[in-house]
Amino acid sequence: MIPKQVNRLYDGLTPREQANMVFAAGARRDNAEADVILSRVERVACKVPHLDYIQRILASQALMFAYGIEYWRVRALMFSVSKETDAEAKNAAKRLFQQVKALESALTDVCERFNVDITAIKTMAQCPDNEPLSTAEADADLVSQYTEFLTVSAFGVQ
Repeated sequence: MIPKQVNRLYDGLTPREQANMVFAAGARRDNAEADVILSRVERVACKVPHLDYIQRILASQALMFAYGIEYWRVRALMFSVSKETDAEAKNAAKRLFQQVKALESALTDVCERFNVDITAIKTMAQCPDNEPLSTAEADADLVSQYTEFLTVSAFGVQ
């Protein structure tokens, strides 16, 4: 087909169909086709919330997801080793408990640094906040690793 006919075909697609085609072109690494389709997508003017607001909402969601996934991952591992009675399992449980304390300490640090409500993060991640943990003896290396993980996951900085 000649380019004008192709453009008319792209114009007849719905925005969802255009998005699907751009995604497929990207997967094929066909930048030329993706650019042509993108040029045919209808442009609209709209009012959106302030960029800072959007960035903070997305960062809070990312922090909640990163914390929640790691919290429940470690808790699931703790549950699985709690059924065992041998010394190796008990050592694994102690290491996992150290991870929980380090994760809690890191979340506290990140929330304080970026002025985020820690209770809201835990509530949205469906992580109970009724277990007071002494994070004073949390492993400093683990805390540092978790702090970096949560900070980069949510805010893209270290």
